[in-house]
Amino acid sequence: MPTSRAGRAYVAAVAAALAFLTGCADKVPSACTASAARTGIGLDIAPLVADRTESAAMRTCWTEDRCQDWELELTASTAVADSGCTDEMCSAMPGATGSKNGFAEIPDLPESPVLVTLILRDSSGGTVLTDDIRLTPSLSYSHGSRCGDDGVQAGLVVTSDGAVISR
Repeated sequence: MPTSRAGRAYVAAVAAALAFLTGCADKVPSACTASAARTGIGLDIAPLVADRTESAAMRTCWTEDRCQDWELELTASTAVADSGCTDEMCSAMPGATGSKNGFAEIPDLPESPVLVTLILRDSSGGTVLTDDIRLTPSLSYSHGSRCGDDGVQAGLVVTSDGAVISR
């Protein structure tokens, strides 16, 4: 243990820094970004159903006289996959998953139950799937509650066996 005044001050500074880093890191304020999530309902379609699906539509109703129809633009879903490692580095590349996703931007989506009718169509316009589901959208806090909400969101998932579930 250092006996000089400078040595003791150095040890105290290092100890204080370690205490801060180990015990208080979660209390360090971080900035809230200006980015936000969109308000609406997202859709994820599993590969077995996505293979047959060319387009999607949804009808949302939250009162008898408050219904809206939406066409969703579907895009191929991607995920990052490990591309391997060498002695010097590892890499990862995005790749298609076989799933498709879309989003209905609904600016006035409420935080109360919504009846959604989902319609998936094939390339000739034929119906692949039609299903009704009731879900309750909620506020999204993509940057934590201290940064405020991003808007109201909900999500639907079409599973490989064609079930429509809320996420």
